[in-house]
Amino acid sequence: MAISPKLVSILMELAQVECASKTDADIIENVIVQIKDFIEPLERDAYKLQCLEAGGVDNWEWYSDSLRPFFKKYCPEDYEDDEDE
Repeated sequence: MAISPKLVSILMELAQVECASKTDADIIENVIVQIKDFIEPLERDAYKLQCLEAGGVDNWEWYSDSLRPFFKKYCPEDYEDDEDE
């Protein structure tokens, strides 16, 4: 699984924090805020997808066509593209 560029950025910033200029509590608070800012949109999008699928969006005629880029990127071993043939 690839690591998100945003997460890499957060981790790089944390690695460069000068501990002498900040208390441990300040560093921990900063980490929590950054991780929360990163995770909240992911949770929102996951919940939105759950709601759409519960409403039957996965039965729409073009649903699988719309997800081709997703499957190609995240499930390449299972991806079959009829258009490539």
